[in-house]
Amino acid sequence: MCASSQEVDHPGLHDRGLSAAEAEKAEANECKRALAMNSSRVVLLCSALCTALDLPQDPAAQPLRKAMHMMLLSGYHMEDIEVTFAMTLFTVRQNARVVNHMGLLEKVLVTLLHAYCAHCLVFDECIPCRVWHEWVFAQYCSPRMLTMALRKVCLLSKWRFNVPEEDLRPVLDELRAEFALDADCESKVPVRDRTDSCSTNDGSPRCAEASSVSESE
Repeated sequence: MCASSQEVDHPGLHDRGLSAAEAEKAEANECKRALAMNSSRVVLLCSALCTALDLPQDPAAQPLRKAMHMMLLSGYHMEDIEVTFAMTLFTVRQNARVVNHMGLLEKVLVTLLHAYCAHCLVFDECIPCRVWHEWVFAQYCSPRMLTMALRKVCLLSKWRFNVPEEDLRPVLDELRAEFALDADCESKVPVRDRTDSCSTNDGSPRCAEASSVSESE
């Protein structure tokens, strides 16, 4: 997709000829179903990212998973989320000289800031930075500190977050490799089981896009 960096609170809610309330409910149901259907895929993507960045699963996977849940509940497709994190992995590796000298938590948070920048390029309608803070960064820093850290990441990357397709493809294949091996087994798990095992309420606040499903979870 081309990037417009437009921030919206409820992407696509009124595009189906429904009333605002009906559209919002339908959007919430679709997003929740997408989260349930992709729960295993999220786990595998988090695992692949941690392996690629040489990060321990605990505690690195938790904030990564929160970011992916936020995107799914905002209506984004899992395939596009994988592209976002492939771009993230590529740009973090481009700055490996600096990132590799960071502490564990700092490295995870910098990775997520790269993910924020990447998602602004992948999606026509991006999730506002304040929502990222609410979902992912609130327990680690203030909104002001997040803005300062984001600026540092942009300067470190020289404001270059676009990744050419020939560079992106092998990274995307790397992240999807584990899912490709697991796909046959996952397809045999009933949707009800995936729904029951999917939990998004791990103490984090809901983003604006996902507020309409919070009561049902």
